[in-house]
Amino acid sequence: MDEKILKKKVGKKAEPTSEELEFIYECFTRKLSTSEVLEEMKSEDFEFRTTGFIKRTRRQYDAAKKVIEKKLEGSYDKDPERLKRHWGRLSERAQELINNLKLFSPYLESCTLTEFAVDNKDFDLDSLLTDFRSDCLLAHIKAEMPELNDLSEWGDLIIDRINNKLLRVLGHWAEQKQFLGKCEVCKNWE
Repeated sequence: MDEKILKKKVGKKAEPTSEELEFIYECFTRKLSTSEVLEEMKSEDFEFRTTGFIKRTRRQYDAAKKVIEKKLEGSYDKDPERLKRHWGRLSERAQELINNLKLFSPYLESCTLTEFAVDNKDFDLDSLLTDFRSDCLLAHIKAEMPELNDLSEWGDLIIDRINNKLLRVLGHWAEQKQFLGKCEVCKNWE
């Protein structure tokens, strides 16, 4: 058993450092071949690397380069399926908020939803109100209800401001699965 522990794994090299990867990537940008990259590396203080390692690194580099180029071109941001998925998630969040806000509509309390959630130890409500998707949804709802522009998050909403108009607007957008305005995610899709 001790012999197995003491045996060194053959062929397992140390992971490349970030400096080494930057050097190799810079070689790729100069369109150097695999053998030319290996030759350049000899003049540096890097660990010996195989042809297979350089080829794998080039594949990873090429894949990352494509993603970055598409992002810079904006082609990922204009993907209509991605926008539909985003709006679908916002629609689900709108429905969750409706279900929770309906519980408050008859109340005339002058506390915020966050204060209510904390006082009543309703951590599910608190996390729903401060979630990133909820923030995105609020940005869209503000486009139709400018009276909510003073809110930085749903938790800032004072309970006595929950009314039928707000519930109708949320319901409308939950059903439509399309939204006015721009949230942090949508700003990239222009």
